[in-house]
Amino acid sequence: MSQSLHFHRIKCFDAKVIQSFDIETILRMLKAGLGQEKSNIDETTYDLFFEPIEEITISLSANDPKLEKLLGTGAKNLLHPNSRYYLVTEELSKVINEMSWKLAISELKSSTQSQETCKEYFKDCAMLKIWYNQKILMVEAS
Repeated sequence: MSQSLHFHRIKCFDAKVIQSFDIETILRMLKAGLGQEKSNIDETTYDLFFEPIEEITISLSANDPKLEKLLGTGAKNLLHPNSRYYLVTEELSKVINEMSWKLAISELKSSTQSQETCKEYFKDCAMLKIWYNQKILMVEAS
């Protein structure tokens, strides 16, 4: 089954406040916010915590071997065992960044893509890095 990555921003914390926490603390706070929720995990999670990043046009496959080991069922950055949402950690950010740049450069070399599309891909690479640095980037594998 082919899965794609979908990017989301954390909306439940003030951007300035979240900067004072490390990634592990942010993940614990998100998990605590879910409490004992047992059903509709992804729907509840999405409604409470996230907003989609619709500006991102680049499409990445979650089936890449480097990603599969970071997005597995037992991953430390998985929000809930029954969820598809992962907090983007440093290691995950590096893989996403590498994949994004590789795809953007590949598209630039391809004569089938317009120059505008390539510009969008490069902009996406930069924006994903900014959101990761702000500690508000989540990824959904679906």
